[in-house]
Amino acid sequence: MDEVLPQGNPPKSLRGQPRTPVRLRAHEKAQRWDQCPRQCHRKRKMTLMAKRCGLSLSEYLRQRALGYEPGGHPPKEAFDMLDKLDEIAENCQPSAGAKITACADEISDLIIGGN
Repeated sequence: MDEVLPQGNPPKSLRGQPRTPVRLRAHEKAQRWDQCPRQCHRKRKMTLMAKRCGLSLSEYLRQRALGYEPGGHPPKEAFDMLDKLDEIAENCQPSAGAKITACADEISDLIIGGN
C-alpha cells in the first residue's frame, strides 16, 4: 500500500458517486502525519528567508525559481553604525578627512555589500 491518496475534491468523473471508505493501519497513519511537519517546516523556513530579504514569499520563490539567490538586508543597527562613522569622518581635520572618508566608504561597502 505505497499508494499516496489524493487530497481535496475528487475528480469530476467521480463526483456524485459514494466514496469507498478506507482504513489506514497505524503505521500508515503515522507516515501520513509525519509528512505534514516536514512540509510546514519548509514553508516556515522559506517564509523566514523571504522576510529576511524584505520580499513577499511569492516574490522570493519567483526569484529562486529563476536562479537568483536573494540577499538579506543588513539590520537597522548596521545603518546606525554607518551614520555614526560618517559623523566621525566629517568631524576630522581636513588633512586626514579624505583618507578617513575613503576608509569609511570601504567599510560601508563591506557591511552593505555595495559595488
